[in-house]
Amino acid sequence: MLDMTKPKTHRVVTGMVNLNDIRIGEIPEHLKELAGAAQRDADIKFAASQLARLRHEARTRPARTYTGRVFSGRRAWRGMRVLLPNGRVGALYRVLRGVAVVQWRDEFALRHVQHAALGIGELKPFKLAAAMLLGARKRGVKERTSRRKARAARINGAAPPRPGSRARGRPRPTPPPSLAATCSG
Repeated sequence: MLDMTKPKTHRVVTGMVNLNDIRIGEIPEHLKELAGAAQRDADIKFAASQLARLRHEARTRPARTYTGRVFSGRRAWRGMRVLLPNGRVGALYRVLRGVAVVQWRDEFALRHVQHAALGIGELKPFKLAAAMLLGARKRGVKERTSRRKARAARINGAAPPRPGSRARGRPRPTPPPSLAATCSG
């Protein structure tokens, strides 16, 4: 327990604050900011590693069985994760005529796998927290304009495609066989 009779002091050791001598609530603001920045960096690294792991797992993903539409016409598939009205994460089983059959796990119920039929208006899309964190860092960021990049893009666009590759641009109509014979020669 803190002794409130002693004066609130902290000892400075060679220009650094000794954290052992600081009482709760006396942490300087610059140390709070440093700790917050370090925590954000750690969270970003962890989120990136989670998404990388998901990418490797998705290589062996089985084919999706599509079933109906949810969220303003977005196609739904069996096993698609959604947020239920109570905040739990569930998996879609079937969508038909505005009604979705959803299943979720409840370890404290008699039957661990629960099912319910809900209106598609009651469901919300599930978003990975890691993807939301990384996407929020890119929000509002614009690519810096550069004359050098614009010039390089123009030169690359004007260059012909590699030999043997598909032709770029809108497909040109082929002339009728009668005109092709007269044009060639």
